[in-house]
Amino acid sequence: MLEIRIHGRGGQGGVIASKVLAEALFREGWDVQAFPAFGVERRGAPVAAFVRADLKPIRLRCQVEQPDALIILDPTLLDDPATLTGLKFEGWAVVNTDLDPSALPIPLAFRVAAVDASGVALRHGLGSASAPIVNTAILGGFARATGVISLPALRAAIAAAVPAKAAENAAAAADAFARTRTGRARGQMPAMPAAAPRLEVPTGGVAVSARSMAFNRTGLWRNVTPLHREGIAPCTAACPIGASRPRIWQRLAAGDVDGALTLLLQVNPLPGITGRVCPQFCEKACHRAGLDSAVAIRDLERFLADHGAALLPPPMGSRGEVAVIGGGPAGLSAAYHLRRLGYGVTLFEAAWEAGGVLRSGIPAYRLPRDVLDREIARVEAVGVGLKLGRRFGTDFGWGDLTGYAAVFLAIGAGRERGLEIPGAPREALVGGLALLAELNGGRGPVLGDRVAVVGGGNTAMDVARSARRLGSEVTVIYRRTRAEMPAFADEVAEAEAEGVRFRFLQAPVAAKQIDGAIRLTCQQMRLGAPDASGRPRPEPIPEAFTELEVDRVIGAVGEDVDRSLLPSTLRPGALWDPLSHPPVFLGGDLAGLRRTVADAIGSGRTAATWIDRWLSLQEPPVVPVPSQPVPVERMRLAWFEPAGRVHRPERDVLQRLADFGEVVGDLSDDVAVAEARRCLSCGLCTGCDRCWLACPDMSILVEGLTYRVDLEHCKGCLLCVAECPRGAIVAEGVASRGLASSRVI
Repeated sequence: MLEIRIHGRGGQGGVIASKVLAEALFREGWDVQAFPAFGVERRGAPVAAFVRADLKPIRLRCQVEQPDALIILDPTLLDDPATLTGLKFEGWAVVNTDLDPSALPIPLAFRVAAVDASGVALRHGLGSASAPIVNTAILGGFARATGVISLPALRAAIAAAVPAKAAENAAAAADAFARTRTGRARGQMPAMPAAAPRLEVPTGGVAVSARSMAFNRTGLWRNVTPLHREGIAPCTAACPIGASRPRIWQRLAAGDVDGALTLLLQVNPLPGITGRVCPQFCEKACHRAGLDSAVAIRDLERFLADHGAALLPPPMGSRGEVAVIGGGPAGLSAAYHLRRLGYGVTLFEAAWEAGGVLRSGIPAYRLPRDVLDREIARVEAVGVGLKLGRRFGTDFGWGDLTGYAAVFLAIGAGRERGLEIPGAPREALVGGLALLAELNGGRGPVLGDRVAVVGGGNTAMDVARSARRLGSEVTVIYRRTRAEMPAFADEVAEAEAEGVRFRFLQAPVAAKQIDGAIRLTCQQMRLGAPDASGRPRPEPIPEAFTELEVDRVIGAVGEDVDRSLLPSTLRPGALWDPLSHPPVFLGGDLAGLRRTVADAIGSGRTAATWIDRWLSLQEPPVVPVPSQPVPVERMRLAWFEPAGRVHRPERDVLQRLADFGEVVGDLSDDVAVAEARRCLSCGLCTGCDRCWLACPDMSILVEGLTYRVDLEHCKGCLLCVAECPRGAIVAEGVASRGLASSRVI
């Protein structure tokens, strides 16, 4: 007779495992018997099941006390000496663990098989991360180790006896069969009782407890522990600036506009700018999109900047003087954060007004001048000194900076790449950045009735839309397809709505002046293998050309950084130079980041922490490690009611094209508060009491505004983890006699 005992916890599938094993043995020609043994314990409590097989009818009806093999679904049950009680000499112990058999506390008298059935189950979608269903996987390990049943018989038994996901369970069994390791353990474990304790199962009546059951320390059953732990929201992880927006929106949702702005200003000194021109990396990562639509984060930032009143006071005194070269978004951000860290800051800007590309390269219909002036005034208000009209390398140089403790260099990518088209008269070719600077300076150039814009980036879109406002018909010529355009998708859509036409897979190769017009010859292109940027390389199609007549051609084919101004001691690719005097730190476009305003602001904030670290501790900068956000799978979106995203007001197309007024309107107070309430607060505990309500053992204790897990009585059922709407509870493995699980759920 073959006798097998299965040890597990409620919810792991031990009872089903006994039925499947019996079915497989029956298919191999055995008479079989399978039955469980458990009392009133609930999910997470230790349970046992028994299987017998013989080649003749089985007359026994008792529990299995001297098994030939043990199947252990939870390795923490090895803490209980009774688990191995009665196992015959040279019997098998098949254990669900990612450890090697030699690391298990099982005597040398027994053979050991180890298989990570939990990992296998998760890979095949069986159960959840907090409670994988491991029964079929560990049976695959049993089949591999003992040879008592074949894999085909096990698969057939799963198809017959498993009520759901039969294909996934069969695949898990085969996967575990291949991954099972066998061997001997280290031979150390506590003394075992002489006989296994018999589980007494009530046969009738109703059991009623007449006193408190607090004496029953069910925490000893636990193999995982729930912990309330704040996570990183996906919007925060995706933001180059690093703003923890859920906390900000909680303030706004409560009607505290000034408090919300105060939190935002701790990381982002220019919210009125990012609230208008940021590419919304945060919104693309928002988990709310999986429910209905992403939170309108950019619009809320703009609302706070336009309606809130907050100013973070600068610290008294100075910890040293730092020079910031470049008054664009990176320089403004670094200066602001350095001043808040207690340093005296002087910002040098080549132009007579600060702002850099924000002032010269972004049209007023996207970023009004009064908004830009207000945001820069906030930086000045914390005590940053501005020296305008001072061009680095011309009006001053490295020798003039020796009195500073450090220098942050953030000169932008202002060197425009020229557009050369054979046959085109020089006066007919205009640079995109030069045109935008002229417009933003209050000068209205005459472009003619028909304009071609060459390029596919944001500058090209800004130029095209500006030319439409000057009354021109505009055609954008781009050598790849729309999918490869580096311009932000919403900017392309806005340009299209305003009447800009597009010619994709074309490139101008020649021009000819005819009767005052320019006849452009464009070669048709096709996409080839990827280039260094990862995009398909455009390849010319021989003898395939089109023509287009225009009055002016505007080039927007990219910009470069002037690296001739970098210190000679700076290593190639380095972002700081401790050997120069004073030490130099790079940011913005010089740092090789994505060329977005958000990345530049984040670069300035990071550089401020680097400079402070170096000046305070003489320790080198630490490159930030990308944050791992709370995965949506850890959240319970079913608890949230659908609520549509706010529709921001916009001027109609005819109104837009009449002037350079701002296209997007403002949110009202009520709409902004309602939109802030749509935030799911991913990873943050909001005190919703869902965990307290879900706990079957009353092991979640409310202490003021926080929760504490009663570890003496929590048995690790993880209902709190499963029911937490925001993923603010995690489960960690419990150390077990040297067996520590590193799996975090």
